[in-house]
This record gives sequence, C-alpha cells and structure tokens, in this order.
Amino acid sequence: MQHILIIGDGVIGLSAAWKLARAGHRVTCIGDDGPRSTDAAAGMLAPSFERHHPRAAGSLGALLEEGLTFWPDFARELMNETGQTFGYDQNGIIGISFPSAPSSSAIETEPPAGFPASRAWLVPEEGQADPRLLRSVLLNAFWKAGGTHIQLKADAIECRPEGISVRAGTERFMTDRIVLAGGVRSAELLPGAFEMEGVRGRAFLHHAPELKLTHVVRTQTVYFCPKSDGLLYIGATEEIEAGEPAMFDGLWWEAVSVCPPLQGTERLKVFDGVRPALKSGLPKIGHWAEDERVYLALGHDRNGVLLAPLTADRIVLAHSL
Repeated sequence: MQHILIIGDGVIGLSAAWKLARAGHRVTCIGDDGPRSTDAAAGMLAPSFERHHPRAAGSLGALLEEGLTFWPDFARELMNETGQTFGYDQNGIIGISFPSAPSSSAIETEPPAGFPASRAWLVPEEGQADPRLLRSVLLNAFWKAGGTHIQLKADAIECRPEGISVRAGTERFMTDRIVLAGGVRSAELLPGAFEMEGVRGRAFLHHAPELKLTHVVRTQTVYFCPKSDGLLYIGATEEIEAGEPAMFDGLWWEAVSVCPPLQGTERLKVFDGVRPALKSGLPKIGHWAEDERVYLALGHDRNGVLLAPLTADRIVLAHSL
C-alpha cells in the first residue's frame, strides 16, 4: 500500500485526506497553526453568483455547477460517519438589487424582512456550509478512517527517484505521493511551478437575532450568511485590500445601508483572510506536469468550500489508478 502525504489541512486538504483514507490508503495530513483561507471563509455554495465574478475564467461556471452536484452525497456521508452537523443547507440563496435574474433557475421572490423593498430572486438548490464547523467534522472523519494529522509547517519538497521528501521544521518525511493543498503558501514549495497570488478579503461575525434570516442573502457588493448557531457572517463580494481600519468601516456601512436593522448589533469577530488564486482564474486540480507523484489541488480562490467535494473525488480517482 502506498503512502500519501497531504500538505494543507484546510477544507480542501482534509476533504481529500478523509476520502483517501476512507478508500483504504495510508494517509498523513500536515498543516501548521498559521491562518488558513478556510478560517475566514463564508462557506457559500453559490455557483450562479460566483461565475460572474471579475476574476472568474470563462469555464469556471461549469466547474462550479458541477461542484454543487457533489455536495448532497458528500454531506450525507460526512454526517452519517461522524454523527455531526456543520451548518449545511441547499435551500437556496436570495439575491437582491440585481438588474436581472442571477441564473436561469432563479425565481422572483420577496426580499427578506429587514431589507429595503427591491427586486429579489431566489436561486434554488444553492446554499452554504459553515467552515468553522466543517473543518472540525472533516478532521474527526479523517481520524475515524485511520488517518494521521500532524501540526507542522512544510518547508520544502524534493522529488527523488526513491520517493518524495518533505521537510517540515526539523522533521523529514519520505512518501510515495503527495497532494499539495497548502493555499497561498503552496507556491513557495514548488518555486516556478505556477503563479499564485493571495487575494485579501474582510468579513464580520455578528449577533443579530432580530433579523431571523433563513437564507443566504447577496447583493452585488455584500453578502449575509446566517449560521446554524444563530450568528450572522457578513462579508464583501468584492475583495477589500489590506490597509487601514477604514476598509472595515466601508464594508460595515455598506452592509448597514443594505440592511438597516444591523445598526447597533453586536460584533463578535473580524476576519481578515487571504484567498489562494491563480492567474488563470481557475483552480489547478491535477497531476504536476514535472512529476506525476505530485498532485496539485490549489488556487480555489473564493470557492474552496464549494469545490472541496469535487476536488476530493478527483484526487481519489487519480490515486486509484
């Protein structure tokens, strides 16, 4: 039996690790305590909206739509194996103040209470998961499947004829194959292999029980994700660059202008995350051309949670051959 080392323990890395261990492979997943894009993700499953993002390549929409179809089975298997939930639903997303329907499947509806009267669309079968919970559930599923998780920062990869060497601090691992899912740091481990850029995003977590939202709500500039614990995740649909606190203020006042009842609610946490993006506008999910023992699963940008099940499925298929 071959050994597979996963570099990266966000949602992408752990989804692949769980599925590979479940398929009978001997799997080790390593990740450090540094910030992950997963930690600041909203977890939206929203291909209709994301396909129109300015950085999205023309073929990204089809990939996102395909990714959504993997979610029902993925979620059911994960919940059955762990007995845990992670804020998953595909009950639809409401778009407001869009000039036209976000997708051909959109149904005109009323805007949620608390939002000014405007044209609203419900896109059925889209939804969300809660990355704050999802990563923990995936880690438990990986452990149950016999996987090994180690908290280390990978520093270097060396492809040798006898195997692949991965150095992490004072530790060195020899493995048969690796899956590189390390987010923005992945480019440091294979210099010159691909062009990666970190795209910064800002968001808030609020306690706003009076809103009683039952769906994710999106405008062209801001989104509102009600989580299963009653908290509200608020973020920008366009990235906000690193800079002064005023950047946060701009996002906040934009959210309040869209949803006035937010004024005076309790802010619990601020997220300042970096999304891993490739210049092509598409993620890389496939073997590295220089060495097929290295599998790349990176550059998912804004859609890491949405594409995690599809990515894991492709990785399992590639390692079953």
